[in-house]
Amino acid sequence: MQSDSIRLSVAITNHPSRRLLAEQIAEKVSADGRSVEIVVDEYLEGVWPNARRCWESYGIDATHHMVLEDDIAVCEDLVEGLEEALTYVPRRCVVSAYNHKRFIKEVRESGSSWAISSWHTAQALILPVNLIEEFLAWVDRYVKPHVMPGDVRLSAFAYYNEIPVYHTVPNLVEHLGHEATTVRSRRPKEHIPGLSYAFIGEDRSAKEVDWSKGIDNPYVEKQTPGRAYYRQFLETDPRKVGC
Repeated sequence: MQSDSIRLSVAITNHPSRRLLAEQIAEKVSADGRSVEIVVDEYLEGVWPNARRCWESYGIDATHHMVLEDDIAVCEDLVEGLEEALTYVPRRCVVSAYNHKRFIKEVRESGSSWAISSWHTAQALILPVNLIEEFLAWVDRYVKPHVMPGDVRLSAFAYYNEIPVYHTVPNLVEHLGHEATTVRSRRPKEHIPGLSYAFIGEDRSAKEVDWSKGIDNPYVEKQTPGRAYYRQFLETDPRKVGC
């Protein structure tokens, strides 16, 4: 457990057509008095250029920085709960507050609050501030310019640099996609691919989770992308030229 105080800054990557959604997310996330920056893709440059600007917008006094998508629902006390959660994970790691894979449901049923898997998506990702510049420099050097998804870039960086990706259990955000603006309308009896199996709920607090549970022996997902998967996105193989 980290002894130093955690301070989390937040940015939301936003397409102009979803500005209202981004503002609603920012209002809820900033309810504890924290500022949240909405980074708008004003010139429609695409996913990665705007995600990059989000990562570069970390707070001057922050120890960690979170980038949120603009098509999500969030739980109560998201920032405060994550600041507590971050005290339990290693200093050098990625944290994801969302994962739509089935194993998250099984981890939650086991009573653990953590899972490790290199497979993650972009809905709510966190990096320690002192890792952000290293991440951006690495993708500039190795990743093909046309690769737009920021989560693919971060996943490749974590894989080649042996940086673990911790997932919060339960998930603290839910992916809404482009078809609805509330989780309620996307939560039928049958599970929809792309939604969380273990979202805590919009009206539940991240502060009610015991983040110490399972941290000493987190579930490790073994069915994850390997070198062959990541290689298709890279200009050169980092293990041949040295990271």
